[in-house]
Amino acid sequence: MWISNNRRDGIGVGEEELQELGENSARINIEKMGHNRKVVGVKTDALSSEAPSTQHPGDDDSSVPNHVSWTQRPFKLVGNPTRSWYKKYVYQMLFRQREIQRSNDGRLIELDVSRTTPLIDERTGKHYINNTIRSSRYTIWTFLPLQLWFQFTKIANFYFLIMGILQLIPGLSTTGTYTTILPLLFFLSFSIAREGYDDFRRYRLDRVENRRLARVLHGARSHVTGRITIRSAGNIARKYLGNFERIIQRYGSRKDIEALPVTSETELCSRPKESSTSVFSPNPDDSVNDSWATVKWVDLKVGDVIEIQRDEQIPADIVLLYADGRDGIAYIETMALDGETNLKCRRPPDDLAKVCGTATDLENCRAHFAVENPNLDLYEFHGNVSVNKVTLPLTLENVIFRGSIMRNTKTAFGMIVNTGEECKIRMNANKKPQTKAPAIQYMTNRVVILLTAFVILLSIGCTAGYEIWTPVFEERAWYLAGAHLPLDDIFIAFAIEFNNLIPLALYVSLEIIKFAQFILLQDIEMYDPVSDTPVVCNTQTIFENLGQVSYIFSDKTGTLTENVMRFRKMGIAGTAWRHKDDETLTSDGNVPVENSLPAIQLNDSPVLDLSTDDLLQYMQLNPSTPFTAKAQIFLLALALCHTCFPEIQANGDIAFQATSPDETALVEAAQDLGFLLVDRSTRFSTLLIHPSEKDQEVREQYEILDVIEFSSKRKRMSIIVRFPDGRICLLCKGADSMVLPRLKVDEKKKEPSVAERRKRKSIDEMRVVKMRRSMQEDSMNSLERLSIGMGRPDLSRLSSDLGFRLSVGFERAHETLQTATKYWRDKSEPSSDPNLNVRRVIEEAQSLDNIDVLERTRQQIDDFACEGLRTLVYGYRFLNEAEYDSWYDIYQEATTSLTNRQEMIEAAGELIEQNLELAGATAIEDKLQKGVPETIDKLQRANIKIWMLTGDKRETAINIAHSARICKPYSQVVVLDQTSGDLEQKLASTLISASTNDHTVIVIDGQTLVSIEKNVLLAKRFYELLPLVDAVICCRASPSQKASIVKNIRRQLPKSITLAIGDGGNDIAMIQEAHVGVGISGKEGLQAARVADYSIAQFRFLQRLLLVHGHWNYVRTAKYILLTFWKEMLFYSVQIMYQRWNGYTGTSLYESDSLTVWNTLFTSLPVMLPGIFEQDLSAETLLAVPELYGYGQQSRGFDMWKYTWWMVMAGVESQLIWWLTYSLFGIVPITDDQSLFAIGDLAFSVCVVFINVKLLILQFHHKTWIPLFGAALTISGWWAWNLFLSAIYYNNPGPYTVYHAFTHEFGRNPTWWAVFVLICLVMFMCEVFVEVFGRWWGKDLVAVWQELEQDEGVRRRLREEGGEGGYGVGVELS
Repeated sequence: MWISNNRRDGIGVGEEELQELGENSARINIEKMGHNRKVVGVKTDALSSEAPSTQHPGDDDSSVPNHVSWTQRPFKLVGNPTRSWYKKYVYQMLFRQREIQRSNDGRLIELDVSRTTPLIDERTGKHYINNTIRSSRYTIWTFLPLQLWFQFTKIANFYFLIMGILQLIPGLSTTGTYTTILPLLFFLSFSIAREGYDDFRRYRLDRVENRRLARVLHGARSHVTGRITIRSAGNIARKYLGNFERIIQRYGSRKDIEALPVTSETELCSRPKESSTSVFSPNPDDSVNDSWATVKWVDLKVGDVIEIQRDEQIPADIVLLYADGRDGIAYIETMALDGETNLKCRRPPDDLAKVCGTATDLENCRAHFAVENPNLDLYEFHGNVSVNKVTLPLTLENVIFRGSIMRNTKTAFGMIVNTGEECKIRMNANKKPQTKAPAIQYMTNRVVILLTAFVILLSIGCTAGYEIWTPVFEERAWYLAGAHLPLDDIFIAFAIEFNNLIPLALYVSLEIIKFAQFILLQDIEMYDPVSDTPVVCNTQTIFENLGQVSYIFSDKTGTLTENVMRFRKMGIAGTAWRHKDDETLTSDGNVPVENSLPAIQLNDSPVLDLSTDDLLQYMQLNPSTPFTAKAQIFLLALALCHTCFPEIQANGDIAFQATSPDETALVEAAQDLGFLLVDRSTRFSTLLIHPSEKDQEVREQYEILDVIEFSSKRKRMSIIVRFPDGRICLLCKGADSMVLPRLKVDEKKKEPSVAERRKRKSIDEMRVVKMRRSMQEDSMNSLERLSIGMGRPDLSRLSSDLGFRLSVGFERAHETLQTATKYWRDKSEPSSDPNLNVRRVIEEAQSLDNIDVLERTRQQIDDFACEGLRTLVYGYRFLNEAEYDSWYDIYQEATTSLTNRQEMIEAAGELIEQNLELAGATAIEDKLQKGVPETIDKLQRANIKIWMLTGDKRETAINIAHSARICKPYSQVVVLDQTSGDLEQKLASTLISASTNDHTVIVIDGQTLVSIEKNVLLAKRFYELLPLVDAVICCRASPSQKASIVKNIRRQLPKSITLAIGDGGNDIAMIQEAHVGVGISGKEGLQAARVADYSIAQFRFLQRLLLVHGHWNYVRTAKYILLTFWKEMLFYSVQIMYQRWNGYTGTSLYESDSLTVWNTLFTSLPVMLPGIFEQDLSAETLLAVPELYGYGQQSRGFDMWKYTWWMVMAGVESQLIWWLTYSLFGIVPITDDQSLFAIGDLAFSVCVVFINVKLLILQFHHKTWIPLFGAALTISGWWAWNLFLSAIYYNNPGPYTVYHAFTHEFGRNPTWWAVFVLICLVMFMCEVFVEVFGRWWGKDLVAVWQELEQDEGVRRRLREEGGEGGYGVGVELS
């Protein structure tokens, strides 16, 4: 179905939206579903295969998986069998909806503020839709019909409705007329009222949003001169100003409603005209002619020109006409759209801004806009504007979408292009999210079906018993003449009588329980004080799934790691440098001991032991060397190749606003290295550079010619700048897989053969020998001054002193150590040249050719990645004027193209980003979050398989997996790589070995996964292998691939519960695909946290969310369902036993009014309190012994075996209750009152007391005052109910003599009370015996630890080991 795919893809637009009967639904057209991205001015459909795909900078793929293929699908409303009928007769005829045809030329809008009539939508021939937004699902007319339809689509509710209707038919029911229909209406009323309240709240919030104020320049309001132009001030004050304040007080918290504009409507009504003008008019001429009108958001129209001021929300999608920020830039915050907290730059086209700077200019301007039709793509925009006979392109940087907030910009003007439900934020709104059902519901449905069959068979059996009883007794009893019932009537009567074997209150009470569980989930232990973030629950229906998770699919960056980037290392010209920061220094500024230990590295790369302080000192002392020139180019690339802009703080410091923390770390590193970015505009970047002379700074300005932005397809960005000396330079940075192939190195030499590597290694060794001899000559003078008291030498630094590497094998390392020993023994005076080590390493690097430098850089990148660092490679290229001019023509044509603009820009970038010189490589550290290794260790002990799906490179992912303990020291790591050999053979061998190894980890990259999925046989084997391995690391994975893996695991293992956790927009697809989605409120924004079922601040909170609250909620829900079925079976089985004594006529043992309130008053607390407050084990025990989590994974709380056992117990207990009641009271001659009501009330009383005592005292493990109070309240309420019945009943003849029966008849009979007490004691003794025998004979792990945690010493150790970061005590503790 279309709707299921739509929800899976996270689009958030469902078929139900089209069925709304409101004003807007008639205009919300098929383009909203098909997302017409037709490029304006072009007759061909932009949804064709040539259209650019949606990409978001920083992501691996579109945040909406399969977006292009989804948009290409034909529109579908419902399932195939009824789609045509529904579309023709219901959607079009009944709802009066029409599909709106696509506009080939997009929207054509003329900038004309003197216009007095609204524009016409070419697609409909009517006015464009207004700016109303609507998040409420119902109207006053549709609420009740749609809610009734929704409630009765639940099978259980429909079943009880049928039974309730049959019970209303006179003569059919023997249990009363309203015993089913009244409780059903009560429970349904509760559900409908709750839904109505939620929707009414959404409606009130919508009304507040729609009635915010905006400033419009003339437009259709030019005939009105006042500030309030839609209605008079008196009408506004009379109509809604009183309600407006109440709405703000009740719903206007900062979390729910954004701050209103500076001038409220109340102030506008009371403020003099001059005051209003002075507030809103930034320009002098505006205050003179008072051209601006204040209107409500709902009245904004397409084509209106509006004014936005600082910190105001954008009321509709606009094209920016003017901004008074620096260089005409407006800064906006788009967190409401994409969750990103970094500010973004928007600017109007230059030629347009020149003629739209004031209200007068806007009145005189005539511009023609052609923009794309409304669609949900947040990351692309296509259009053009014609002004002064010049056509300019409109791109994403020229538009601001509704929901954005203006920041750091005083005033801006914009023209509205999309309104209301056609705005981007509304089309992306997840208004109809996919409903996730708990896994335990599958078992519940099976039991309901089983009980339905049991009721039918029971009714058939009792009907057969009546037919047998009729000739045996009924026909012989003269007083029963003419009382025979037809066969169908007696069958229906029994079906009605026993219908409550299926609990009527099961679903509604479960909603109450889950609401209480939602409140109890607000655990202070899962609160992060650093970010002031508590746990947030967005879905209340799947709490029990948290206790049954078998697979966790985790993102890496921001989820396992902090996403706080720190610049750690870099490589320049074959040398590696460690960037010192505060964490690597002691209080006295020295390198700590652990960082000074010898570092012997046994490979071809030099040892990483030089700091950036040494580099800066060398550059200052040797400003004219080739190495210094290369280092300066690299540092310039750090300072210039980015999209950051500096912002001066109140204390005078400079902070950087960037689109990602990676860029911030790089620019801050450039600042530390003497290249400080102090100013940046669209055309210039200004650097403050420290030259070779100390305490002297030089300010240099670099002209920005072009920026080729980063995209997930390109995986790189480039900037072309003009140096102060006039040279033009291209600076490029990106992933090593994208930049290294574009370096100016012969293709054959990029991947040298084995022979070439050996030859190069031999040459390298000869060079080492030569430099060693040179070193020995220099050492005679310079090394005699080494200090004797320097302590143990750093052998890694010593390797640089000696001029060769300690990485050529164990033999050479041994030789090095011997030489070093002699070196330190013979020479004891300090060197007069402190930069000797650095100079010699650099001199060795300068002797390398480009191929050697490239090889060393490759090795350094691999070494960085193996340390878990994120790597980037920088390249550069100087261009001459002619070369740049010829390329610029191509690039300009691409940026102004109206078709396939993104593809043309990427192709133009590909032309210029060739033959690059290698500038260097960077390594950024993204540390593991606190408690991640311990959390993963505990989750693995809980038999949860943890997979890491990331977009990072393989080496980084593997290293992080080892650090996070996803990979064990003894793990067999199998790397699947399409370039390394036969995948089929490797899959087959791994499939065999995975079943015998203790811990197997599969490592696969995105390209290999694509290759596997294209091959049916490989895909089958691969997905057969995945459930057998212990962990999977998927690197270079796109969002759609992440979701695909989750989906396939769900398909392969339908009984396993999956959980996906991430923090970025590229994690949304897999979060929505998993059974449970958890979002991290991280640095990448709140996209994942908003769409997830639960959100937490840190990954470590996941252990408490699953191991504690997940286990508790599973136990609570399972216990509630099981106890509900048990108490109904117990109660009605007594009724079944009585049928033999009434001739199977269906006569009820219980009085009808008591039956009506049985579930509501007398047995609701005994099952709901365990469902809310039960704790079978303490939190400390569950954290210290993660193996206990398997109780939920294996569904041992509610499975068919356990259900059968409890049903057998209910049957046996009901037999005891009936036979003891009948034998001790029903047939003994000493009783004064043997009426049906007396014996029925006795059985009823025993059931009430036994159920409450058993469930709230005997079976309730976490005993507090709450269950005791609940039992006392219910039991006392039952006796109060008996007194109430005795008082209200009339003395009328009938089968139940209730009138004064309890107060004057059997209630005063000691025999009745003695039998009641005796039966209760027998039942309690039997229950205690069964419980003791069960613990002795069938003790499980939970029961064992329930006993162990009673010991004070065990509890003390559990508290120590169960805390955050503890490893746990294991199940072997005795």
